[in-house]
Amino acid sequence: MRVAKHFAMAGIARPLAYYRIREGNLMGDGSDINKGLNLSIAAIREIERLYPDLWQECQIDREALLARLHVRAGFAWKQKSNWKQCAMKFRQALRYSSKPRTFRWVVAATLLKRWS
Repeated sequence: MRVAKHFAMAGIARPLAYYRIREGNLMGDGSDINKGLNLSIAAIREIERLYPDLWQECQIDREALLARLHVRAGFAWKQKSNWKQCAMKFRQALRYSSKPRTFRWVVAATLLKRWS
């Protein structure tokens, strides 16, 4: 973030938080699912604090990103057979975004053995 403040940066079309959603990371391995989610959200909030116009400039749907992170956490809880935590994360995801794709993510994460 400090480098981007002083130098021109090239980037990828998708937020890095999407790439954090993979097997083997803090959420994926299930060692501490809530910690992984909270770290991701804290990173997003810090970036928002430093770059208040981030979402408009990058044309990123903030709510969809946060919903996706919560669905991923819910999926990780499902993998651990903790349905109460799973349902809580899915509900939080739908609070961030009630767009059809969020519902599709929840359904896919509920039915599939692998989801990302």
